[in-house]
Amino acid sequence: MIKIGTIFSGIGSPEFALKNIGVEHRLVFACDNNRNVKKTYMQNHNTKYFFDDVLDMCEMTEIPKMDLFVFGFPCQPFSISGHSLGFDDIRGKLFYSGIEIIKNTKPKFFIAENVAGIKRHGWL
Repeated sequence: MIKIGTIFSGIGSPEFALKNIGVEHRLVFACDNNRNVKKTYMQNHNTKYFFDDVLDMCEMTEIPKMDLFVFGFPCQPFSISGHSLGFDDIRGKLFYSGIEIIKNTKPKFFIAENVAGIKRHGWL
């Protein structure tokens, strides 16, 4: 059984995907700042920890350890539909929260998901 953690968790799409393909997993933590999303998430998934703010979470001295870390950070700064401010947009900088969690917890695997437009902003 793998342990997973997610930030920008939304309704828990990665959790649903793992369940649908038959991967046994245990949720270690989730994080999203939208209270309505949190309600939906908690009705569909069972996790011991649900964090409301990724920035507060990154300041914690101990983030729960996991095998798989998934984060689909805000896409608006990188999307052609947005203003394309990239990492100059505060939402674009949230990408670094995911990197910080990877550095601090060293999961076996991670998935970072975003739009193709991120390639135009010099990181990939």
